[in-house]
Amino acid sequence: TRQAKLFFDLLRQKNYTAAYALWGCTPATPCPNYNMAKFMEDWGPESGHADLSSFQITRVRGCSAGVIIEANFGGGVIEYLWVDREHLNLGFAPQYVTGVMPVCNPVYRPNQQ
Repeated sequence: TRQAKLFFDLLRQKNYTAAYALWGCTPATPCPNYNMAKFMEDWGPESGHADLSSFQITRVRGCSAGVIIEANFGGGVIEYLWVDREHLNLGFAPQYVTGVMPVCNPVYRPNQQ
């Protein structure tokens, strides 16, 4: 959870370049499918996550390869983040059911609902 706390501290400081770097990305070498413009859309001052006054980490789930963080922004806005243990990079946790905390090592079963 230290990386997630650092991430949100950087957002509070409006240090978006450093926050983006925690995702393993930089403006010079952006992440595939997640460039700085998309990051700013998700996390910048005009995003739905700009007001961190009600923010809190409400749940944490440890997995063998990383940690799932439930970030509650108040007003029913929740994001699930993944922190990779090996590289300490952040990302969005895979979520297969909206509103339900992701599980560690989900198994895809196409014929099951």
